[in-house]
Amino acid sequence: MQRSPYAEQPWWEEHLRWKRQAFEWIQQSPVESARHNFGNVSFHLGGSFTQSPMVVIGQTMSSVFMENEAIRFACNGCGVCCKGRLIPLTLNESRQWLQRGHDVSVILEAFNETLYPAEPAKFIHSSRRATEVDSGTAKIRVVAILAANALTQCPNLDDQDRCGIYEARPLVCRIYPMEISPFISLNPAQKACPPEVWDEGEIIFTDRIVDPTLASQVDQSREADRNDAGAKVAICESMGMTTAAWKENAFAIYLPERAALIDAIQRYDAGLHKSESPHWRVRVDDQALRQQLGDTGVEVDASASSDYIFHKL
Repeated sequence: MQRSPYAEQPWWEEHLRWKRQAFEWIQQSPVESARHNFGNVSFHLGGSFTQSPMVVIGQTMSSVFMENEAIRFACNGCGVCCKGRLIPLTLNESRQWLQRGHDVSVILEAFNETLYPAEPAKFIHSSRRATEVDSGTAKIRVVAILAANALTQCPNLDDQDRCGIYEARPLVCRIYPMEISPFISLNPAQKACPPEVWDEGEIIFTDRIVDPTLASQVDQSREADRNDAGAKVAICESMGMTTAAWKENAFAIYLPERAALIDAIQRYDAGLHKSESPHWRVRVDDQALRQQLGDTGVEVDASASSDYIFHKL
């Protein structure tokens, strides 16, 4: 195995520890636990699932859930939402997170027009936060999600469970517990917060977001998701991360070296990223789905890889 050029760096052992921790946590977590801990990655993970605001893998709750029922919320500062999860970031937030010395993972999912044949609104929403790429003889759309590592707990959380970067915390943290995806409804039962926080405080949701500041932050998150889409995919391509999982079937989760990701982002910002479009592959373990995608010309990969964690939903 080739030795990493970063192996002599003082942070290298910590990076390896994070990768081992992430692999063990994701592989051992039951699907329901993963859904809860991965927050909104269709997330917020930009309102998408990846985008509840924290990446909860693959929720698809009805957008009319609890319609017209007023939901109150008063944070008690317990810190539970800052632990045991990956936290979706905008591209600019990822730059800041990395510069603070923290790790950022990359989650890749792909889809095409066959995914939502009866739900055009979902397809349009997903397409706006995706980039079209070549795969085999077909075109697919890829969503790249950058997510901060808080698998044990957020590195900015102090010993009293208080946020050390509160004034500069990510959008997703400001928005929580509100959902970002227009297709995921706010459901207190799906949140990590203790029951008592829903019994008092200001009304944040009825059949819509009540607080104009919160509504504006959700709009900002969705806008960043759209505006960052092409840049994030280009950064992934420059790092050779070109295998995605199929949306709503699995996640391909990459754990890049911090310095390498910083370098890739800086090269993109300087206009030095590669201009040619590499061919993408889709990792699929399900035989029927593999056949379906192969029939449409998508390049399908069924082999295991040490380059990423393949997490079935």
